[in-house]
Amino acid sequence: MALAFRLANTHRTRDPFDEERQMTCRAAAVAVLFSMFAAPVLAADAADGKASIATDVKFSAPATAGDVDWSLQPVHFGPASRGAVLPALYASYAALQGYDAYTTLSGVRHGAQEGNAVMSGLAANSAAVWGLKAGVTLSSLMISEHLWKQHHRGQAIAVMLAANGLMAGVAARNAAVLRTVR
Repeated sequence: MALAFRLANTHRTRDPFDEERQMTCRAAAVAVLFSMFAAPVLAADAADGKASIATDVKFSAPATAGDVDWSLQPVHFGPASRGAVLPALYASYAALQGYDAYTTLSGVRHGAQEGNAVMSGLAANSAAVWGLKAGVTLSSLMISEHLWKQHHRGQAIAVMLAANGLMAGVAARNAAVLRTVR
């Protein structure tokens, strides 16, 4: 089904499947950006409570290797942290699950039918949809955390990337269906 519209004295036809592909690409790009770029963390100043970046750090290197005090013990900072990638993937996954629940409920209210056979019986009950989405989100995060703690860090990130990609596709499809029923 092609819809016609007028733009700058020219006639173009819109292909709904082309729009769906564009929306899928945009949703995937947003998920990747969420997972790749984490907001910088600022240190809170205890005196006035304002956030500031540490700019008063002084670095001075010894003039020669002979000036180094080699009797000092090395400093260990504890176990390696997970960095910013996994928490960002968790946040984007939770956001995509929330968007999926919202668009599913909104679509059903506007007359759309749930395409997922598992969800079709629950789609009319908002508490059931939100509960199921919370459970699925929590279980996915727990699986990834378990993999991380078992030193399968690459697999933990891969699981969350796959889950985010899948949910980005679902979110894009829901957005396309929601646009058609409104």
